[in-house]
Amino acid sequence: MAENTRRVSAVLTLFFLVVAAGLAYWQVFAAPGLTSDPTYNAFRLQRIEQQTKRGRILDRNGAVLAESVPGAANEGFRRVYALPSLAGVVGYHDAVYGNAGVEESFDQYLGGTTGVGLIARLRSRLYHEPIVGADIVLTIDLALQQAADSALGDGPGAIVVMDPRTGEILALVSHPYYDANNLTRDWPKLLESADHPLLNRATQGLYTPGSVFKTVTLAAALDLNEYQPTTKFTCNSQVVVEGFPIKCETYFTGTFDLSYAYAYSCNPCFGEVGLRLGGPDLTDYARRFGFESAIPLEVPTAASQIATGDPEKRLVGPLLASTAFGQGELLATPLQMALVAAAVANDGVAPAPRLVLRVQGEGGTLFESSARPWRTVVRPEAAHSVLTMMARGVDDGLASAARIPGVKVGGKTGTAEVGPGQQTHAWFIGVAPTDAPRFVVAVLKEHGGGGGTVATPIGHDVLKAALK
Repeated sequence: MAENTRRVSAVLTLFFLVVAAGLAYWQVFAAPGLTSDPTYNAFRLQRIEQQTKRGRILDRNGAVLAESVPGAANEGFRRVYALPSLAGVVGYHDAVYGNAGVEESFDQYLGGTTGVGLIARLRSRLYHEPIVGADIVLTIDLALQQAADSALGDGPGAIVVMDPRTGEILALVSHPYYDANNLTRDWPKLLESADHPLLNRATQGLYTPGSVFKTVTLAAALDLNEYQPTTKFTCNSQVVVEGFPIKCETYFTGTFDLSYAYAYSCNPCFGEVGLRLGGPDLTDYARRFGFESAIPLEVPTAASQIATGDPEKRLVGPLLASTAFGQGELLATPLQMALVAAAVANDGVAPAPRLVLRVQGEGGTLFESSARPWRTVVRPEAAHSVLTMMARGVDDGLASAARIPGVKVGGKTGTAEVGPGQQTHAWFIGVAPTDAPRFVVAVLKEHGGGGGTVATPIGHDVLKAALK
């Protein structure tokens, strides 16, 4: 009996050693290679997909933007996307290429890893039913998104529409975009495309802002009480700063006030304002608006640039003057410029932008976002003065194409020089209505031409659609 016991013990011990060695091999030594193998990952995710019905992504009114539907036999569920123009927001979920956008940032909720209770998991195991992930409700308004997509037209560019009171992003368009329904088929072409459709231009594209940045310079000058809207300027032909000429257009010549200089986008006047403010103060206010900071959002964002190196030290002379009117080494995302308009429209406080309203599970709301300030930029009085001057830019200035009958609209155009032989970037930022702001918009047409003739009419159409 003792001999038999020893034999059984030896066999069991050997068995456990073999099992332990196998587990150690697959989990420690082989795991790195497997997890980096796209084929293995695709197989693993496919097995998970067979057991999970991923949650839906909805617009603010309940319209379905992404959902999982049954695939072919033994293939589990496949993801279906309703609107390709929302690729920069919704993103994609793919067995080979992983996740992007909201699909990535809320993957645990959508995939049922978080928010699914023990009873639901037990029921899934007992009855072989798929685990159902939670739904994500976005701030996006589908109708407005479609209107903005249509207004932007062909060619690369971006539009951001935001409620300045809450930070809710109502529309976010980036052209060109990809169709997540055909991601596997199109992936090699997407990677090689010179148009970079995988880049979310609205949140990650960095562009010279041109004269829309004058809104930052203006806000700084008014908040510091260095200037008033009625401060007079005299401008003739051109101003030369340390040998660097800043040219005037014909309608800038003569004597006029700061409000006119902003409405008609006078570069020499704003170069003078920048020189008087100085590099440290202009840098401080640009940072207050969000430049050089990572903007908090549920999808990746790029930090906008004031200058290469330390701007407080580098912004002197010609570089300071050109930065003050929107050139120099400035780079900004459309989202950043939308936040500049939002801070002006929201009594000098930039709201924290957001794309997700709430997460809904079978048992109710699992997560809910709320409006919150991101940063205080300028005094309310300074913000109101800037907003009044933006309204003049539409009523009697270069942004007149943004006029909407019966509604007071504020706006600023931008035509950004980007180098010899290259077409300018066309910009517009706008607010409506200025007496009780509900919407702000930032429009960029990459190498599109003039801000007043190209971007402003687009902003007009988007604001008009938002007001409806």
